[in-house]
Amino acid sequence: GSSLSPGLGRTVARVGSQEPFARAGRDLLELAGLRLTGKRVERGSKADGEKVRAAIESQAEAVIEGKVVPLGSAQPIHLLYVAMDGTGVPTIPADTKGRRGKGEDGWAHTREAKLGCLFTQTGSDEQGCPLRDPASSSYVATMDSAAAFGALLYSEALRRGLH
Repeated sequence: GSSLSPGLGRTVARVGSQEPFARAGRDLLELAGLRLTGKRVERGSKADGEKVRAAIESQAEAVIEGKVVPLGSAQPIHLLYVAMDGTGVPTIPADTKGRRGKGEDGWAHTREAKLGCLFTQTGSDEQGCPLRDPASSSYVATMDSAAAFGALLYSEALRRGLH
């Protein structure tokens, strides 16, 4: 069969998220004696990634629609920093098919990965420079549209206690 046990599925997804799929397959053989092709690692990793993505999007939507009230921080947040950036990530042609881009041929050869970091700062160092509060960072990331990214950032800010 093509299904993996829950434990093996978690292992494959973790290794597959950390390194190229072919190398992940070789590492699974070397470290655990598991013989999986790079393609099998890719399929398992992507399947688990889609499940996680669906759960995150569902939670974000519920928070934004007011269906779920996040617990937020035990302490009121007086100042929440939100930093974000995006960069082009090279992808396989199937991921950019039909997308206009900056390439000489007019077609996209990358997809934009968007990353957001939310954190608090309540103190300053001796020179008055802000110090990020320990363990206060949370992150969101997507390759989806800017609008979807904005919704993820907003829902994470609400979850963190922004009012």
